Amino acid sequence: AGFMGSPQMNFVDGTLLNDDSRILPPVKEAIDRINFEKYIPIILVSARPPQSIEFLQEELDIMRPMVSMGGGLVVQEDDVLGSISLTAQAARHALAIASRFDVQPCLYTGWKWHVQRHTPMSDFEGRIIRDRALESDFDRLLDECENQGTELHKLMCMGESDDVDRLQQVLLADNPFGLDISISFEKYLEIGPPGVDKASAIEMVCGLYGYDMSQVVAIGDNMNDLPM
Repeated sequence: AGFMGSPQMNFVDGTLLNDDSRILPPVKEAIDRINFEKYIPIILVSARPPQSIEFLQEELDIMRPMVSMGGGLVVQEDDVLGSISLTAQAARHALAIASRFDVQPCLYTGWKWHVQRHTPMSDFEGRIIRDRALESDFDRLLDECENQGTELHKLMCMGESDDVDRLQQVLLADNPFGLDISISFEKYLEIGPPGVDKASAIEMVCGLYGYDMSQVVAIGDNMNDLPM
């Protein structure tokens, strides 16, 4: 489905959800008025993997392109419109630094997310995004990325806010691969390919459908939304 009107409005899904990760009826009613009465197309933009945005699209009756993985993966239903991956070498560098901190790393490859082992923190995240992580050998997974073409879209580290903050500072100071490093939630550190963020993905979607960025309204609620 294409866009019906202009300007385009982009919402970050965390902005739509309450503390229980649900869309309240007044929010749904407001989205319906914007989308179907005002003919202002809405795009969901998130650091989440695509499968955890799809149920929000269905609930809001929005089947336009979505921006997932913090801008690294743009899809419409099963079609990949844009994909920028993280190199295995860069991921190994970031993982080696993260291993010095009390955080849990997660790797994201397309519609799959991976942990080395399940923990209460990964189980909590799974309940929020309605998808359980795969237990994976990270060395083997990164070998697949190097040798078999598996695309790694991002690395996320979960932990207490102090650990996440300190890890971010160390990674920013030791960043030979120019990775995009930002906090999406006080306990989540997002690590993605160079130059990839939500704003760059929105610009790509606008280019696909003939919109200018001056027509876009972006609404967000955290540090990784600032580029928008």
